[in-house]
Amino acid sequence: MKSRMNTPWFCCLLNLLLLPLTQAAAADNKVQFAKDHLNVGTFLIGTDQELRGAFELKNTTDQDLSVTAMRVSCGCVKINTGFKELRKGESGTVHFTVTPETTNRPAAAHPISAHLTVAYRLNDGVVKELRGTIQYDI
Repeated sequence: MKSRMNTPWFCCLLNLLLLPLTQAAAADNKVQFAKDHLNVGTFLIGTDQELRGAFELKNTTDQDLSVTAMRVSCGCVKINTGFKELRKGESGTVHFTVTPETTNRPAAAHPISAHLTVAYRLNDGVVKELRGTIQYDI
């Protein structure tokens, strides 16, 4: 008599039952920002005001992370970080300051945004990118 466990339908059923477990484990094993969208406030027209914030970068992989580059999408954002590497399980903070490119700008009808891109490499050598959005009003 043939066992039902050797049939293809049993293997398919087993895969369907285990798939959510493997996807949940993979979701925790990544590089990410604690929050990838930050609203840092409103500039007051005619002042030298600066808006400050920080992205927390989390390495929840089982590999060490090496930052290869950090760039911002506009000259109004300056970044400062104290790390170039994060061991597996570690977190690091990318501080930023937003200064208006011009304070004579009329009030915006909608929020303005800039982007922070972090390029990184894990032990496998493949360079990947992570992007965060900085939003502010004028």
